Amino acid sequence: MRLRALRVSGALIDLAAMLELGPARSFRQVYDEVVSFKGSGRLSLRLEPIVTRVLAQRDVQDEVDPDFLQAFCAYVTVEFGGDPCPQPLLRAGLAAIDRYLERRPAHVAAHLVRGALLLDDERTGAALASVQVALEERRPPGYAHFLLARIQARQRDALGGLRSLERAILSEFDVFQKIDEDESLATLRALPRYGLVVGIAQAGSARRLVVRSERIALAQPATTQRQVYREMLTQLTSGLAYLRDHLDKDEARQAAGPLYLVRARIATHLGDRRAARRDLIGALELDPTLLRDLRHVAAAHRALRPITASGLRSVEPVNGEAVPGELKEAIPVVLNLLLNGDPPSPKALKRAARLVLTHESTRCLLSPIRLAQGEPKAALSAAREATEQPALSAWFEARVLLHEGKPNMAFDALRRGREAGLRGPLSRDSALAGLVDEERFKLLFPKLPLPLAARWR
Repeated sequence: MRLRALRVSGALIDLAAMLELGPARSFRQVYDEVVSFKGSGRLSLRLEPIVTRVLAQRDVQDEVDPDFLQAFCAYVTVEFGGDPCPQPLLRAGLAAIDRYLERRPAHVAAHLVRGALLLDDERTGAALASVQVALEERRPPGYAHFLLARIQARQRDALGGLRSLERAILSEFDVFQKIDEDESLATLRALPRYGLVVGIAQAGSARRLVVRSERIALAQPATTQRQVYREMLTQLTSGLAYLRDHLDKDEARQAAGPLYLVRARIATHLGDRRAARRDLIGALELDPTLLRDLRHVAAAHRALRPITASGLRSVEPVNGEAVPGELKEAIPVVLNLLLNGDPPSPKALKRAARLVLTHESTRCLLSPIRLAQGEPKAALSAAREATEQPALSAWFEARVLLHEGKPNMAFDALRRGREAGLRGPLSRDSALAGLVDEERFKLLFPKLPLPLAARWR
């Protein structure tokens, strides 16, 4: 990319070509390149002379359709110029994109460029019509939702705009600097839910970056791997910081849980078993539904054994984080019951039962505790009451039914769990020993190995 070599006018042509010839989701790459470059401090970027040089090449360059390039120059001035786009440039851009769409009426990126120019021209209805073309795609690009959010904000529909912004971010249009600075989104930023939406998105972006880095690290020598892993820990901790003020919301807790789980895995690779245990317990305290895909939790349990309530009693959160809290003495008990670990003492079971009832999200974990206490009726009741966690509810119900000598009913419950997202290796659960050797169980829960980069050893 010529932008990184400070050949900025040539880079603008490169970006136009990428947008014209590539998928419509290339808008995210355009924003990433320009916003990060402008914020790098390497250049005080004034677009006007650069655009002038590009337009001088409009009819002699052969990389981009001349009309698309004309419209793109107006587009980058609107989106990144800072000052209002000069009216002659805006009008010429709109005329050029209209000519282009006459020839290529199905070009999604061109419709979105047109929508952005029309919005800048304060023609909100026409801009919405252009954006709607992109939104009718099977997988609309995130930028289409972002433009819609700006249109809705202009129409004083802040709540609708925030929903569209959330969809934009979920579609990986996660250019947070632009989102935080865009003047048209000011009414959205004033909404109480805005911080939660963006925090979840920033945490998710950090997690995706780390997961990609894990795959890359596999090919590196050991010393480089350790350096990369340490950088991953920093990235994950930063991602969790975005959620720190929102952990009273279920959405934030469910977003934070996977980050803690990945951070536990990275700590395991670095040999810090105490930190790994701390983060594993923190992940499950925040989001017990992580047990649905038992592959990750079972691999963690195997790599970090022994995991005991007494061993975690003195563990404290780090960096001002909220977890693990008092549930650090209950989660290990449940893990050992479900994964055939060291049997908990009656005292540990009693304390764990009391602790899981203190949080609504962990009440579902009462069922395996009650079964271990010899109270199958209470265990069955607790399992069936966990309706908001259907995969765990079905699994825990199957454990009780098998204990009562009802294998067919237990299998039906496991089938419901499978439909709700339950994944093995359930063969680790000794309470299901009466079913795991049956062919129907093996077909329902086949062995699914973890990807190499997601392994704990």
